[in-house]
Amino acid sequence: MRAFKTITGALVLGTVAFSGAANAADEIEARMAPNQMSGNISVWGAGVIPSGYSNEFEPACTDFGPSHFCEGDFGFGSDARVYYEFDNGYGFQLESLLDYHLELDDDDSTDEEHAVHAAVAGHLIRRSGNMAYGAFLGLSGTGHLDQEERSVHGIAGLEAAMMQGNNTFFGQIGYAGAIAGEDQVENLIFGRAGARHFFSPNQRLEGSIAGGFSSEAESGNSEELTWVQFAANYEQKFDDNPFSWFVGYQGDYLDVPDSPFASGDASVWVHTVLAGFRMTFGATDTLQQQDNYGARTFDLTNLRAPLSYPDEL
Repeated sequence: MRAFKTITGALVLGTVAFSGAANAADEIEARMAPNQMSGNISVWGAGVIPSGYSNEFEPACTDFGPSHFCEGDFGFGSDARVYYEFDNGYGFQLESLLDYHLELDDDDSTDEEHAVHAAVAGHLIRRSGNMAYGAFLGLSGTGHLDQEERSVHGIAGLEAAMMQGNNTFFGQIGYAGAIAGEDQVENLIFGRAGARHFFSPNQRLEGSIAGGFSSEAESGNSEELTWVQFAANYEQKFDDNPFSWFVGYQGDYLDVPDSPFASGDASVWVHTVLAGFRMTFGATDTLQQQDNYGARTFDLTNLRAPLSYPDEL
């Protein structure tokens, strides 16, 4: 009898444990169930701080040299995405990006010329298992830092992402080609790779590295451009409403080597520290759900620095 009670107790405990595990699994499945349409929109404020500005022929940030990257200033930005998934595993995402900041020249009291980069693009996305593949096509408009010149570029590229548990790994490669403008970067080949980790469905940490090269950093000459970007951000969504807050860092390094038509080797670091808010469409959408199935799997690489700054280097 004692053995029978022991076996019966073990079966009951096992049933309860199995039921609890099944319920937990059901909760996870419900939490991660994809919606056919998702989206988000964000706004942020930023502090932009240049450092290490150097010019081969003239001492930078002095009374006798160039001062284009010698003073920090403020900026703001916004992005928005809408994603729709079709029944055949394909989806389409429309995305916009705006990044703006005041000029960084400490020798100009008028503060009239600023850096602005705006882009709009469409992504065609295919999902298969824990993988997602995409292709994007769009346009960007850029105002050159401390100059009146403007430029328009066509952008296109390929991207892929892999979801493994609470981690997502992603990569993107693209091309920006000049369509119109003055003193603009004629061509830019760029790439970006990174990873995201979810401490919980609504706590997201992302880190990435991007870079690019141009053989014509200014229209009409053979000036080259090398660009590297390091970025990281943390985002946390409120569980009972569609809003989240985030903080981030973006560091852009640009180097324009000496060439027969240039004024000397010049380089600079531009550091951007930002904080903002995002609204997710759909009250039940989590940050992880949008990453795995919706409008946060892919986004545009921020090309503000390589398209706006070279005219001043």
